[in-house]
Amino acid sequence: HECAPDYDVYLMIRRAFRGGNTHANRCYTGIIMENVSSYDRASSYPDVLVNYPYPVKPFIKQDITEVNDIKYGFPYLLELEFTDLKQRDPFNGCPYLAVHKCYNDTELRPLLGAINDNGRVLEKDGTLVTFCTDIDWGIIKEQYTWSKARVVKAYRSEYGMLPKAVIDTTMEYYRKKTELKGVDGQEIYYNKSKALLNSIYG
Repeated sequence: HECAPDYDVYLMIRRAFRGGNTHANRCYTGIIMENVSSYDRASSYPDVLVNYPYPVKPFIKQDITEVNDIKYGFPYLLELEFTDLKQRDPFNGCPYLAVHKCYNDTELRPLLGAINDNGRVLEKDGTLVTFCTDIDWGIIKEQYTWSKARVVKAYRSEYGMLPKAVIDTTMEYYRKKTELKGVDGQEIYYNKSKALLNSIYG
């Protein structure tokens, strides 16, 4: 109850929400690549639930306007305004900012005039407004340059581990899933345990 967001924080959370980062690399689109490798990080969601910190305190509005005042090591919800944003590396095949998560101004008018790669921002003359978290902010700083940036709105929380009950339940479902994997006749119970485990993340 203590951490339940009020309406303004809820809107910031919704606007900052981002799904998985999948994108075709425009430098290689349409080209058949040889000797490509990949890997799967097994049980990634349970791992981060058990081993990584999350915001565990209410998000409190911050009175800051400079991006340099965003403190490292704290969870943030941010509304940021950039002027003359541009990708640092023109050959980076996975630009981070999504056009549909950016706006022309603080009136939240849809973004116009941006040079984009299949919905990802490469460059935008003039202003661009976006909503993000502290994690996104770290990636934006690595990927883009700008002539000016300011914090329109900021909320800050504190990082900590999730409640013990959540961690214990995650570990219990993980144990059940792992014990049932590959056991003949247990496929339905394995799939149910896996579904329960993955549903905790949502």
